[in-house]
Amino acid sequence: MENWRPFIIFTIVVGFLLIVYDILRFIQNSGKFIRSPFNFVHFFSHILAITGLFYILDDRPKAGHDGGQDDGPSQIWAMSFAILSLYMNMLFELRVFKQLGIFVNIIININRKIVWLFLIFGVFLVSFTHALLHLLHTRRFRSDCIDGSCGGDYPDGYPREFTEALSVTYFFLAGRYDPISSSFENGETSFHIMMVIFFFFTSVLLLNILIALMNDAFNESRDQGQLAWLKQWSEVIT
Repeated sequence: MENWRPFIIFTIVVGFLLIVYDILRFIQNSGKFIRSPFNFVHFFSHILAITGLFYILDDRPKAGHDGGQDDGPSQIWAMSFAILSLYMNMLFELRVFKQLGIFVNIIININRKIVWLFLIFGVFLVSFTHALLHLLHTRRFRSDCIDGSCGGDYPDGYPREFTEALSVTYFFLAGRYDPISSSFENGETSFHIMMVIFFFFTSVLLLNILIALMNDAFNESRDQGQLAWLKQWSEVIT
């Protein structure tokens, strides 16, 4: 680890210089900077990389929660997202090549077309997660079971924490219903009605709208491919 410290410090310095360069570009022409999604990918990829590298420099054995020694690295989350964002940034920088630039433009235009649909989808996801948490984990009051020691456990594996439940609900769209499999077999009518509503609004309605919007955006971007690539190429060289 000590042998790599000079290289890590050098990389941090270079990252800071790139961030300063992005800030200067933003100050010079903030409107142009904001309109290009490539600038955000470039900026945040270096932010994440520098954050992870600082964690690596500070990574040393620490006391764990139980008082013992915790030798696990603390930079895993930062470096994982940094690796992903740096690869995306590398892909976007290669948009100067015509064929790759056309496909990058198609991806960007599709995301621009469906951004509001994603917002609506997010609202649906949060609302159904909250509703399922209440439906599956709310129990009638029992005066003899105030401390929850009467064996009234939950019937399935649907998480109690909201963030975990949100992830589980999202993956319902991929057909992963294992956490609520017992509710499908033994659940009340209200649960089945809730799942029918969820399936209709997400898997039937929103996903088909998403496919239609992506198809329109693809056709539009393909027709404008040459012009869009020339615009991207000019942005890179200037």
